[in-house]
Amino acid sequence: MATTLTTARAFGNSIENNCAAPVSNKKRPRDDELESLRKERDQLKAALAATQQELETLKKQYEPSEEDVAKSVESLRCDLKRQIRKAMVWRPSCKTNGARLSVVFPNVSRAEYRGLIGAERFDKMSKGKKAEKKTFTYSAKTAEEVESILGDLPGASIRYGGWLSLSFQGQGLRLVYDTTTRKLTAAGKYVL
Repeated sequence: MATTLTTARAFGNSIENNCAAPVSNKKRPRDDELESLRKERDQLKAALAATQQELETLKKQYEPSEEDVAKSVESLRCDLKRQIRKAMVWRPSCKTNGARLSVVFPNVSRAEYRGLIGAERFDKMSKGKKAEKKTFTYSAKTAEEVESILGDLPGASIRYGGWLSLSFQGQGLRLVYDTTTRKLTAAGKYVL
């Protein structure tokens, strides 16, 4: 028992001596590595902030002007009418309830879609719970709405001399714009 007690006292004395010993100010090798990593991190943060600022200035610099957007919207409108006219071919369903058509336009910007359907309609659609929607769908329910988007309603003649023609139904135009793929899909019906 006496040996255990002296061992415990000796152990306690060595702990007190170690705790009372002054802490050395020597840097460990890891401290140098940590300091260099912190400096490198700070340099990378500064470079990232500078790159983001440069990206924002480039975005502002290369935004299309209102005139450019208006020209591209008019070009898109003409292409849309032309592609709808090309897609209108004779089908037996033209006699009954109408044949469906769908036309896809790749690489359409959000500003062009906004100009195509109208700013007030687009702003009304973009309001809501999600600020950044993935798809925007606009359905023209009347012929006047379709004419405001396309101009005059497209039609196609299917017989010689134009005595039999197909006409686009105004109440069925849907314009779906996908922001991730930048595709505009126009779908509707046409009848005899």
